[in-house]
Amino acid sequence: MHSPTLPTRPAERTRDGRRGYDDLIPDLHQLAATPDGAPGRAALRDHVITEFRPLVRNPSRRVAASGRGAEDIERAGMLGLVKAVDRYDPGSATGARWATWCRASAAR
Repeated sequence: MHSPTLPTRPAERTRDGRRGYDDLIPDLHQLAATPDGAPGRAALRDHVITEFRPLVRNPSRRVAASGRGAEDIERAGMLGLVKAVDRYDPGSATGARWATWCRASAAR
């Protein structure tokens, strides 16, 4: 099996709107298809988590503005994101945008 290759993207990418993460769906599928311990899998996993981090950071800042601790909220959200990335199964997320599936998976 060949090792996964990291996609090349600009270092600073602005993600906007509902479809701002669609370009990462192939990376998620590649990650799901790559066995644990395969060369390059850890780097691809880190890349996917880093790219999806604004899905956690932005809502946690809004909640923190209401008086709760932003750092604790973001930490809990990142844990949920990591769990969702690790559990992702392209076959089980049919019909749902990944961000929606991610929120549901992270809550479990």
